[in-house]
Amino acid sequence: MKFKISKGEEMRWPNKCVTCGGNATTSYKAYGSSLAGYEFKLIFHKISYHTVDISYPICLTHKYIVLITRLLYFLSFFSIIFSGIYVSMFIASFIASNSTLIPLRIGLIICAIFLISIITFILSFKLQPVRLKDIGKYFTTVVIRNEQYAQEFALLNGLDPL
Repeated sequence: MKFKISKGEEMRWPNKCVTCGGNATTSYKAYGSSLAGYEFKLIFHKISYHTVDISYPICLTHKYIVLITRLLYFLSFFSIIFSGIYVSMFIASFIASNSTLIPLRIGLIICAIFLISIITFILSFKLQPVRLKDIGKYFTTVVIRNEQYAQEFALLNGLDPL
């Protein structure tokens, strides 16, 4: 469920794990940022961002799962970049001369790694229990994956889901 929350507004979280609803023994921070502005000057550029971080309750087991998921998110991002370079070289050399600079078998393995990395990247992003979207100057959209927890959160804060 999605909720639009004012930046100055304090959020109250149900005292349970946001993932399983069990006893929340610790907390985890969700971070988010969005581009606020860009100014081009003759000598330098000025880039500004809207940033938000919120802390939510979670049990220790799910905190470690979230940490591993975040690690997979970053590793898959770098894998997409590096394997994407090889995939583009493989495809370009294949189109240019029907014989590749990279052997066909290795090229296909790298293509598979590229596709697996994209899937891992998307899934690890979507599997976060709490995400921040549409970060603006005054409002932030909070996405809570657990529907039951999200309903309790909405009741506790008097919010309507988007």
